[in-house]
Amino acid sequence: MLKFFLSIIFLLGSFNLFAQASENITVYCTSGKVELKSGKVSRQLKSYDVLTPKTIVVLSPNSKLFFITADKKMREFTKAGKYDVAKIIASFNKTPGEMSNVMSLIIRRFIEKGKSYHDNINFKTAGVVTRGGAPKILMFPNYNTTILFQKKITLVFNSSIIDSNAVVDIALIINENVNANFQIKNGETIELPSDLKSSDEVYLKINKGTKPERVKLTIATEQQKRIIAKEIQQIEADFKNDDNRNLLLAKALFFESKGFNVDALDCYNQLIQQSDNDMDFIEQKNAFLNEVTQ
Repeated sequence: MLKFFLSIIFLLGSFNLFAQASENITVYCTSGKVELKSGKVSRQLKSYDVLTPKTIVVLSPNSKLFFITADKKMREFTKAGKYDVAKIIASFNKTPGEMSNVMSLIIRRFIEKGKSYHDNINFKTAGVVTRGGAPKILMFPNYNTTILFQKKITLVFNSSIIDSNAVVDIALIINENVNANFQIKNGETIELPSDLKSSDEVYLKINKGTKPERVKLTIATEQQKRIIAKEIQQIEADFKNDDNRNLLLAKALFFESKGFNVDALDCYNQLIQQSDNDMDFIEQKNAFLNEVTQ
């Protein structure tokens, strides 16, 4: 009989733990001062932090917490004060309504990226990877990167080959003709002509060492641009009342999920600039670059 009661207690305890875990939330983004409090220790919440129902959160006035619920919905909490997460969750209606397909895509990409964000938070070694075979000088953009709307491209060189202060000669070749020549350092940008068409053959030729590299760029079709522009309108509608940084993060995640990495990197760069070099956004950019340069 004792074993029976112990088994019942164990099962009830396990169910309770499971139920609590299913109510965990994941931090999407914060605006202002939003802190996690544990005893006497407090720290600013960051993207991808997982909060249990018993976690204590403190919001300063004019601050916002954006989070993903267990059922993969995004919520915004703005009431200043000290709360446990269970109370924050309970403050929302349990019937949130429909979510757009684009928004669902963004949330799914955000969740998928969580592991990469935590595993590759330091970008110092990102340029060391070689993508197989002989080490490549140009790590980003890589071969067959699709150019969508953003024509300014930030270049990332392999740090195991190129010193951060070294100048690299790059030729822009369009339909086998040299269109422009650049002398550029790691992290600087080049700009493509605005009138490029999907039928154009576009290459970056990196003149460094004994054997130049040629990296092909693919120009998106007009149909692709129209489809993406329509989906971007939906994102802007979903975030019309939010901080612009949340919109930029959503766009970055959307472009990532679609493979439009130049546009994604531009959104991350804007995020960092608008947030005065917030480390959370810098780390998200680093996680993105670690993924696309490997």
